[in-house]
Amino acid sequence: INDTEYHAGIASLIHLLLRQELTGGTSPNRIVAGEMLRHLQRTGVFSVASLAKEFGMSLSALRNFSLDNFHKTPHALIEEVRISRAKGLLLCHELTIEDIADQLGFFNRFSFSKTFKNMTGISPCAFRNNPHAK
Repeated sequence: INDTEYHAGIASLIHLLLRQELTGGTSPNRIVAGEMLRHLQRTGVFSVASLAKEFGMSLSALRNFSLDNFHKTPHALIEEVRISRAKGLLLCHELTIEDIADQLGFFNRFSFSKTFKNMTGISPCAFRNNPHAK
C-alpha cells in the first residue's frame, strides 16, 4: 500500500466511524465495532467467515452484532468498506480498474464495476473522472 492508498483508506474509515457514531450503540459494542472497521480497512480481508473468526464470534453472533451496531448485515458492511476503499484507490490514477478489483478481492473488473455501480450509482470510470459526482 502506498501513501495515497493509505490516506484514502484512513479517510474512508473516519467517514464510516463518524456515521457509526451517529447511530449510537453501547460503549463496549462501539469499541468492538470500531475495531471491526479498522480490521477490515487494515487487512483487506473481505470474508464474513474470516471476520467472525478474527473476532471470536459465530456467524450468527456476527450477524446479530452487525445488525445491532451497523444496522446492516456483515456482508453489506464488508461491501461498504470495499467500495469505500475503492473510491480512495480510484483517485490513484497509476492503478488500473483491474488492479483495484484484484486488490479488493473481486473476481474480475466486471464484477467490481457492477458492484461499484450498484452501490454508488456511477461506474468506477465515471467516479475516477469526477470523484465529486457521488
